[in-house]
Amino acid sequence: MKKKRKPRQKAKPEDIILRPVRLADAKRNVKWMNDPKIHKHISHQDLDLRKEKREIEKNRENEAKKVMAISYQGKHIGNIELRHIDQKNRQAELGIFIGNRKFWNRGIGTAATEKIVDYGFKKLKLHRIYLHVISYNKKAVHLYQKLGFEKEGLLKDNTRKGRKYYDDILMAKINK
Repeated sequence: MKKKRKPRQKAKPEDIILRPVRLADAKRNVKWMNDPKIHKHISHQDLDLRKEKREIEKNRENEAKKVMAISYQGKHIGNIELRHIDQKNRQAELGIFIGNRKFWNRGIGTAATEKIVDYGFKKLKLHRIYLHVISYNKKAVHLYQKLGFEKEGLLKDNTRKGRKYYDDILMAKINK
């Protein structure tokens, strides 16, 4: 007889710690970004350790970008960021990935997104947070809609994966 698995408890925003990405995180980031199951759903660039360390250093000085490590149960499991922060128009673009696949489907992405959106609206005084999601990533579209993001448009053939092009869905949440 199969042993019944206890249902996983869903993460809540208070379970998540967002902290600045450190140089010590670089090796994990490279491993995750080069994992085909992860970069299938995100914009991907060739990544090596030297490039990633340079990027982490550069981001520390960049006022238009807040890159945070997602920490859950004391482990760095992914990254989330607000980029292209535009204080004049009070908007920014959101990006997220959970790199440690053991932590997929636990609500961590939802909780981390809630936290960074709250940070963007309350601390950075943003009016609009937007994102692009590749059209076949239905799970992500559902997550963003659940968090109050609305579809604003479609960017035809915006993302290239291998030899194929895919549409991106443009979504945004307005701070009312």
